[in-house]
Amino acid sequence: MQKSNKTLIAGPFIGELGWEVFAWSPLVRAIFDTNGYKQCVVYTRPGRRLLYPFAETVVGMEKVPEHEAECMAWHGLGQEESLKTDLNKLISQVAADAKGRFGEDVDVFSYGNMKELNNPYFEKGSPILLTGNANATEADVRETLGLPEDGKPVTFLCVRDREMTQARNWPRSKWEELAASLAETSTVIVMGRSEYAEWDFPDGVFNILNQTTIDDCINIFANIGGLAVGGSTGLLHLASRCAVPHLVWGTHKHVIRYAETNWFGAPHAVYTWGWDPHPQNVLQAVLDYYEDREFANENE
Repeated sequence: MQKSNKTLIAGPFIGELGWEVFAWSPLVRAIFDTNGYKQCVVYTRPGRRLLYPFAETVVGMEKVPEHEAECMAWHGLGQEESLKTDLNKLISQVAADAKGRFGEDVDVFSYGNMKELNNPYFEKGSPILLTGNANATEADVRETLGLPEDGKPVTFLCVRDREMTQARNWPRSKWEELAASLAETSTVIVMGRSEYAEWDFPDGVFNILNQTTIDDCINIFANIGGLAVGGSTGLLHLASRCAVPHLVWGTHKHVIRYAETNWFGAPHAVYTWGWDPHPQNVLQAVLDYYEDREFANENE
């Protein structure tokens, strides 16, 4: 393919993390790989450089507005006035900044100026395994987190605690109960975002809530491995992109979604428990996996 002198400018993405992980970044990569651009520059929230390993430059943008995933182009973009207003403002801002940095010969691509369903890479894009920072090693990451070398399996508890669709948030007490039970047989790392300042975890549970960027999470997943556990949320999709085994709870539609986006063949299961499973059910499913390295049928 003949290379052009044009620079592809992509973003910013303003939907949820899960959609940026399994839909937006692969789509941008596909556009870049198949259209002969000389370089790709991505605008996104700070701390997400490793989501775009194919990009020459990733520009961190503060104050990118939040919008629900259903506002994305493949879910009826154009139906919400506040989304259109935010997109137009951001596209103008990015275009002006990009031309100042990279010259006039740029194409600015956002799902705000992508016509619905008109792109051949719309559904699957061009995903790539996320392997983290090239200079990071398992020993580095373990040392940073203070993890012991005790041979125990590592369990990541991926907390969802958001204002949007609050029914999907699992109660804090249940996370604490699960963490305490799992700490007896595995190294437990609690990660994600939470509004709670105080958590009651026992000694041996590594609480890094509100302490990581997405880049940090990619480095942890990619270098340590282990099992990621939680209700369907962006961090579980991120684990899948890093080929980390993942145990998810949710609804029947999430069974299909995780199967279709598990591009790198990580062992995974979606248990259709809804959004408020009993901690003992989750615990048993995790222990069964560690015993057999297979996920048990939820109905067994």
